Amino acid sequence: MIKLHYGQSQVYRALMLEKLYRFLVVVCSRGWGKSYGGAALVQTAVFELMAMPAHVPNKRVYVIAPTYEDVTDIYYPVLAHDYGLEQYALASSRALGRFKFPGNVELRLLSYEAVERIRGKGK
Repeated sequence: MIKLHYGQSQVYRALMLEKLYRFLVVVCSRGWGKSYGGAALVQTAVFELMAMPAHVPNKRVYVIAPTYEDVTDIYYPVLAHDYGLEQYALASSRALGRFKFPGNVELRLLSYEAVERIRGKGK
């Protein structure tokens, strides 16, 4: 069960339930739970995409942190174990920073240094 404190719940509600903002900046102190709250947003996005038909393209969610070690050390355990995404995933790999879910949904953990390697359409 995911348990968010009041401030995290306000951010979650504004972004995912009421959809008040497209972008939101959260400024708070160390230990507030920015990573844990962000992981709740990621999990919701994954489940929303899994609910869509399999033929819908580009169902990817990216989590980007300053370094690859940060993203795998911080987000992988929270998403895989605390939020239980491994039990829904068809495949997951901490080393590759990737979860694959039914319906062609993919969750990728990337470092900011590797952002330019995200594949996209050429010109």
